[in-house]
Amino acid sequence: MAPILDTIRDKLNNTRRDLEHEVQGWMRIIRHKRVPLLLALIGLVILAVALRPIPPRATTIASGQAGSAYDRLSRGLAAGVAEQGLELTLVPTSGQVEGFEKLGDDRSDIAVSFMTAGTFTSKDDPSLESLGSVGLATIMLVHRGDALVHGDPCAALEGKTIAIGQEGSVTNRLFRVVEGLNRQAGRPRGDWVQLPNAEAATKLIAGEIDAMFLVDAFESETTQKLLADPGLRLHDFTLADAYTKKLPFLQKVIVPKGSIDLDRIRPDRDITLLAAPINLLVEKGTHPAMQWALLIAAREAAFNDDSFFVECRDFPRHGDNSFPSSSVARRFYSSGVPGYFDALPLWLATLLDQVWVYLAAFFLFVNPLLKKLKSVRSFNSETHLDYFYTSLRDFDLRVKGTKDPEELRDILTRADKLESLLDATWFDDKDTRSSFAIESAIKTVRRRAEERLAALGGRPT
Repeated sequence: MAPILDTIRDKLNNTRRDLEHEVQGWMRIIRHKRVPLLLALIGLVILAVALRPIPPRATTIASGQAGSAYDRLSRGLAAGVAEQGLELTLVPTSGQVEGFEKLGDDRSDIAVSFMTAGTFTSKDDPSLESLGSVGLATIMLVHRGDALVHGDPCAALEGKTIAIGQEGSVTNRLFRVVEGLNRQAGRPRGDWVQLPNAEAATKLIAGEIDAMFLVDAFESETTQKLLADPGLRLHDFTLADAYTKKLPFLQKVIVPKGSIDLDRIRPDRDITLLAAPINLLVEKGTHPAMQWALLIAAREAAFNDDSFFVECRDFPRHGDNSFPSSSVARRFYSSGVPGYFDALPLWLATLLDQVWVYLAAFFLFVNPLLKKLKSVRSFNSETHLDYFYTSLRDFDLRVKGTKDPEELRDILTRADKLESLLDATWFDDKDTRSSFAIESAIKTVRRRAEERLAALGGRPT
């Protein structure tokens, strides 16, 4: 038993000594290479700051008016983002315009908002980027009475009270764009009132106003509330093709006959509506992990959503160029979600997605790098060997060529110092034998110097 314990003890002692030598070696390398190592450390810090590997725990989104499509979309995105381990905080606003303004305001916490195509462009705020379209906003004119046969709905509603959306809202802005296409100089356009969509819907159902212009999802609470009233009609945009020609961001959608109420056959014929994509905007610099989380959540929400229009089921998608796409969005639409996102935490997968090119380059050259690292590790050892051998060769030549006792005494003093330095010097494993040879050579040079000094009649000091 004792021999086994002695063997274990010897191995532990050898391991301890090896570790001590290793630490000493690296400390000498650090001292020798302190400037490039400091620069490398600064570079790593800068890289870490630039890549921001850890995303913020919570991000704020402008969710629009209660009951709107944007409120509905926000809740769906928040649920999907939560599954990715992040948090999306909803902040209600009066509409997309307020959300857009707060998104571009450095004093606001809002980092994500919606924007219906045709409302704003990057010229209004170049600090924003798009993650693509995540929904479809339907453009509707809901009214009482018989169907409007006039191509210009505002002309058909002359003298009527029309709610056109709250001032500054997307509904209000798009109403003025669409209405402006039909405007005739001097023609009266009815009595316009600027009300929030939910309030306008209540007043229309109560008979206090005659019609309302609405830009919202067909599935929104406000829209469904209006459609449930049998006394209200959806205006048929018979000139939809002309509108989409004039305003390319618009598209045409169809409400099939009987699709609202099959028992009462409502509507009594196919109704053509206009629609515009709902884009998701983020601030430049929004953490890539949150961008990936939003895109993944939008994809899952669209896949599981029972939307009225088939066109709504292929979101998110890239199509509207009102704002430039972020780099994450371009990667998402060109290549999809990388497979390793399913196996890794989102923050780590995002970091890997950012640095995979650098990692590939690293592993491509890993063997040369390791060899270089090994040579750096041995640099001090080889440098000291050269110094010792050069010094000893100089001492030996001086011993053979001098007849000056003082010079020989100086050589002996220097040999003692060289031996002390040798004892304090760390050598790489491959240079250990050379260090013993140097120790023997120092003794030889000292012996020759002493013999030479004695032959000259001198004595060592």
